[in-house]
Amino acid sequence: TWELQTPLQYNLRAALVTDRDDAHNHSIHNVRLAMAPAEAGARVHLELDFETSAPRGYWTFGLLAKGVSTIEYKGDGHGYDVCCQFLSGSRCVHKPYHELIAQHAAGADHTWDAMYTTHDCPLVAGRSYTGVVDKPLHVNADGLWAAVVELLDPDGQELACAAVTFRLNSDVLVPVDATEASTTL
Repeated sequence: TWELQTPLQYNLRAALVTDRDDAHNHSIHNVRLAMAPAEAGARVHLELDFETSAPRGYWTFGLLAKGVSTIEYKGDGHGYDVCCQFLSGSRCVHKPYHELIAQHAAGADHTWDAMYTTHDCPLVAGRSYTGVVDKPLHVNADGLWAAVVELLDPDGQELACAAVTFRLNSDVLVPVDATEASTTL
């Protein structure tokens, strides 16, 4: 696991939306990146420590293998729900499929949390959370990579974005040259 806290390895952008009355306070404190070996190929394991005053929201994730390929994980609608299976230690449970079908037939599936038996929201302002993203590498490629996580409010407006550059050699993290990280992505 690497603690990525230098400007060369860790690029953090927080975008406050100033033209909205309901803009939420937020911050990202730290980002950690590790590679996890798996039978089907290596996986990126990224953790970010954050705070937000938004009671819930969404997240998206992207991977770029420089000069090779990109992939974006966006989920449904605005992104994946922060309230389910994103926070470390998530206690979220989806309702069984047969319950969802019955709920839809009764017209009782219009709230944001209708698909959950239990979820992790509302988020509490001032509390620190750890978000966890674990995704497979979409291509087997050595070289320079970037991973990007966006946090979005309930309306899909960006709250914060963390971008991490890293280098892979045979699915192993290797140090990124300072010049390379700042000029080649």
